[in-house]
Amino acid sequence: MAVMNDLYVKEAYRNSELESRLYLACINYCIEQGYANMTWITSVNNNRAQSFFKEMNAVQGKDWVHFSIY
Repeated sequence: MAVMNDLYVKEAYRNSELESRLYLACINYCIEQGYANMTWITSVNNNRAQSFFKEMNAVQGKDWVHFSIY
């Protein structure tokens, strides 16, 4: 399993071919390495990112609860 900690794209390049190619490069890397899947999180308020991931056929998880400690 691969964990993508962050896929930050400068605002000027969001919703562009570059953003899609960067995301697809992550997927291809996981496939080439034989990982079973790739997982990541995004803020519940980051609707733009969520829309992008859905457009790229990502599936929103429902099985895990995210925790952190400060």
